[in-house]
This record gives sequence, C-alpha cells and structure tokens, in this order.
Amino acid sequence: MTEGLRARTGMSRRDSFWVVSALGLGALLTEGVLLGPRRLTVSHHTLGDADAGWNPIRLAILTDLHLKRIGGFHEELATALREARADVLLFVGDSVDHPDGLPVLADLLSLLPPEPLRFATLGNWEYWGDVDLQALRRIYEEGDTGLLVNEGIPLSPQAALYAVDDSVAGRPDLRALPAVPERTETLLLSHCPEFRNRIAGDDARQVAAVVSGHTHGGQVALGGWAPILPPGSGGYVSGWYRGGECPDLFVSRGLGTSLVPVRLGAPPELAILDWYPVG
Repeated sequence: MTEGLRARTGMSRRDSFWVVSALGLGALLTEGVLLGPRRLTVSHHTLGDADAGWNPIRLAILTDLHLKRIGGFHEELATALREARADVLLFVGDSVDHPDGLPVLADLLSLLPPEPLRFATLGNWEYWGDVDLQALRRIYEEGDTGLLVNEGIPLSPQAALYAVDDSVAGRPDLRALPAVPERTETLLLSHCPEFRNRIAGDDARQVAAVVSGHTHGGQVALGGWAPILPPGSGGYVSGWYRGGECPDLFVSRGLGTSLVPVRLGAPPELAILDWYPVG
C-alpha cells in the first residue's frame, strides 16, 4: 500500500509512513469511539440440562449501562429484548454512575418491554458516583423492578435469585442465602466477578452459577487480551469460567462505557441465558 501511495503522490517513504499511520489511527478512533460503543451484540447461553424436558427460564442480562441519555442504541436494545421474549430482566449493577442518570434510568425502564419480571442489584459506580440509593430504589420500584441487595427471591418452585451488594464499594453478604428454600437452585448476581472466589463450601453447593458484569470485557481488548481491568475483576474478563471449587461464572461485557467513551474489541453485549434449574 505504501509503495503505491508513494508512486502516485511522489511522497517520501517517511511521508507515506505518517499518512498510513494517520489513516490507521483514524480508523481505530472511528471504530473505538463512534462505532464500537454502539455495536450491540446479542449472545445466547444455556445453564443446566437443555434436554431435561421442560421450558427454561429465559434471563436477559443488562449490566454496566452507565446511563447518560436515551438514544438510538437504547431503542435498539429495547427491540432486541422484545425479540428475545425474556421471562426476567436482570440489571447487574452500574446502571447509573451519577445522580443525573436517575431520570434517564426511569426513561429506559419505561422504554423496555413490560412483560418480564425485573430485578436489579448495585455496582461500584452507584456508590462512587454518590447516587442517592433510596432515590435509585424508588426509580426501580416505579419501573416495576425489585432492587435486591444481599437478599434472594424465588422465581419458581425450582429456581431463585440471590443478589449480593457490590464487592468493591459495598458490603456483600451471603448470610441470607440459606433462607432460599431447599431443593431450589439459586442463581447469584454479583456485579464484580471476583466475588466468585469468595464462594465456597455449603454456599457454593447452593449456587448454580454466578452472573457478573463490571469488566466491560476490558472495554479495549486487543486480540482478546484486555490490558486494563478495573479493581474487583479478579482476573476475569468476559464469558464463562467453569471448574474448581467455586460455582460457574458468567461475565457479561455490559452495555455502556465508563471513564472514556471507547469500546474496541469488546462490543456491548446483551446476554440471553436460558436456565434449566434441576430443583
């Protein structure tokens, strides 16, 4: 490319190098700033035995929205949710990172399909951004969304949710986990994935899997490698992590951005999880 450019323009090797470099940088900036943060991807996952012979509970995982305003991206998100026909919407923390985001969250809740059950938990930025947590709870409740913090709720005779407080800025607590009925499989929501490493013994046996966000998939990931992860990531980036003494973990790349409005190699993710609880 550079030799052809030099031949057509008469530029020196140095000039052509800088032109090509500028073009490459421009392409990266266009992708990272203008296109990447708006390129919604929908991923599909299964938890449990899909051959069990009954219908799953379909969960839609919305995390790390970092809402500033409602735009075309959120209208596309609402359309994707209507098409997914989820039974439950899960807001896994960092929906807002500033008090100004509260009315925007209310607008988003009214935009999303009303049929699914809705539950939310807290992330680090709801604390760090000095968001009024009581006002946040009211916004969720007015949008038919239950805010769960260190508490659980049954979804069916076989399945329950349990959500812990954020493990970086809050006070996560599993002491109420035993209150979940016996023979009920529990999905645990934890904004920060590193909390998975704290679940062991009897608690681990009660938890079918942990669902988290927080990492944004690195927000900038180079060939799948994320050079920077926020505190509380625990080395997890995105996708499934299985095996060992801890429960399985799914980490969503989330939907928004924080600190810098860039996504490169880590596009926004709406994760759809079909859960077949054993019970």
